[in-house]
Amino acid sequence: MRLPAAERYLDPTLDLVNWTELGPAIAERHLAESNIAAVAALSWIEAGKLNYAIGKDIPVLCLCDEPHEFRYQHDLRAFAGKDILIVGTEKYASNPHVARLFARTQTLTSVVLHRASEPAIELTLIRGTGFRPLAARSEIMAGTMAGD
Repeated sequence: MRLPAAERYLDPTLDLVNWTELGPAIAERHLAESNIAAVAALSWIEAGKLNYAIGKDIPVLCLCDEPHEFRYQHDLRAFAGKDILIVGTEKYASNPHVARLFARTQTLTSVVLHRASEPAIELTLIRGTGFRPLAARSEIMAGTMAGD
């Protein structure tokens, strides 16, 4: 049984949708070729999907209070002042504290992932300009960047 579009977010199998469509979408928009220094998620689960989807060509960060293995992969201070592409589902990308991590943010056109040729998940893309790692650490320590 298929859920109506307005209730698809209730589908627990959405966590199983493969994010590999994202890599070509980022390439088509030339986002990885621009001055984006890294791609980030706001949940370690979504960071894992993101890392698998885009490969090793661009660093993947996890800007949440429980980044698990992502804590050890990159030092956030190395990205100070740089542009980062935030990618995530509405559940995480709508976090109002994201704006505090950057000098400026810009919401880009979303990417829709498909399952069996049907739209399944809409990913929000946000370009963050001028990353502030100390603000990120402060928000993470305050628990405002909770990400599963």
